[in-house]
Amino acid sequence: MLPWISKIPEDYKKEFELRRAACMRSCLRVLCVSVASLFSAAVALSLYVNREDSVGKRLALAAYIVATCGLVFRSAPRTTRLTSLRLMGLFVTCVILFAIVEGPPNDPGSYAYAGVMISMIAIVLLMPWTFGDSVFIIALHFFAWMMYYISRDFSLIHLPATIFGTHPLVNGLAFISITAILCLIIRHNDNRLDETNFLLFKDVESRKGQMERELELAARVHNTLQPRSFTSEKMDVFVSYRPASLIGGDYAQFHQSDGRRLTFLIGDVTGHGVPAALMVNRLHVEFETLAREHGGPGMILKKMNDFILSDFKEVNMYLTAFCGTVLYDEKKILYSNHGHPPQLLYRVRQRQIVDLSPHATWLGIHDGQERMHETEIPYEEGDLLFLFTDGVLETRDAAGEIYGKQRLKEFLIRSLDLDLSALHRELMRELSDYSRNAFKDDVFMVSLKPRISAGEALPVSRGA
Repeated sequence: MLPWISKIPEDYKKEFELRRAACMRSCLRVLCVSVASLFSAAVALSLYVNREDSVGKRLALAAYIVATCGLVFRSAPRTTRLTSLRLMGLFVTCVILFAIVEGPPNDPGSYAYAGVMISMIAIVLLMPWTFGDSVFIIALHFFAWMMYYISRDFSLIHLPATIFGTHPLVNGLAFISITAILCLIIRHNDNRLDETNFLLFKDVESRKGQMERELELAARVHNTLQPRSFTSEKMDVFVSYRPASLIGGDYAQFHQSDGRRLTFLIGDVTGHGVPAALMVNRLHVEFETLAREHGGPGMILKKMNDFILSDFKEVNMYLTAFCGTVLYDEKKILYSNHGHPPQLLYRVRQRQIVDLSPHATWLGIHDGQERMHETEIPYEEGDLLFLFTDGVLETRDAAGEIYGKQRLKEFLIRSLDLDLSALHRELMRELSDYSRNAFKDDVFMVSLKPRISAGEALPVSRGA
């Protein structure tokens, strides 16, 4: 492929030019600062060494360099067009070459061609020029060297011999040519690397967009597993779920049996994202099967623990879970808690909140205990069973302090008169205000409240 032929597709050329312009704008400002600083320092040093020779010319040259570089430095940020920035770069190049050509004529050190070579290296390699621009800039440097040579009397100077002899013109052209070839090779390779990196970036961006679309679809599928709020003749249930990312690891489910019992589960899979969602999917199916076959929460969690130990032992994923069964006729709740935060039962008559504490460690961790864990507690109409995941308690404020169980209990006590929808909405607002809307974990809440009125089960809207 010819060095001046770009491999950027037509669809990407505009974006690539915008990125190139941003890079050139930054490099141009660096070049201006560097040139102004170096010329000022060089003039100051030459005045210190030789205070009587061409003082006025040196100061005028330094002022000219600083002024023009300052003008370009201020103008570059206001320019977004690549063509305008290239013209500014060429202008700075001409200013530098003019300063080299018009250097003090009586200074033997000024006869060296190293200045032209250094200028070529700095300008061609610092700025992201095209190959054609680089050729033009190199041609300007050759022209500057010829003008410099014509305007000087080299008969007064005896240059040391090199492999190209002692003639200053031959030496200058030879070394500048070598520098030019190296600059073109490096510039060509840098341009190809820039184009390759840009195309790789666009490929990654495209794949990222595809993955995000797939994750959004997966999130919609995953959300179908989350339960909806509902009302039955014996129980009001309201659900609120706010995931910290597209796909979370919090999970809840209900299973109603013959109108006499309601079995429920709330859990939190370690981690987030797709692995947690896949585990939730498996647990969803397993819970439905276990709830139909075994009924009791203690046995359900024991069997679920066996399932995780068997099917997920190689992936190091675990689950905290709280499972319970409401027995309507007996007015009691059976529950089993494996590593989940203590859930809260608010007894209205006593105006007291009871902690339903864990019985055992997380599901998926073999603790050597084979027995099931289950506790029975009574409930009365009007009591509130509030279930949640640790994202509620571990919501943090700006100082890093967690919301905590005590604040949650105080909120429930002062909000009991609210209906379940309003209670969840106000708690979510309080958590949002407390954390300044910076949730780091999923927030899942489920409220169960026995009711007196009878009637068929009616679906209601999903929780907030």
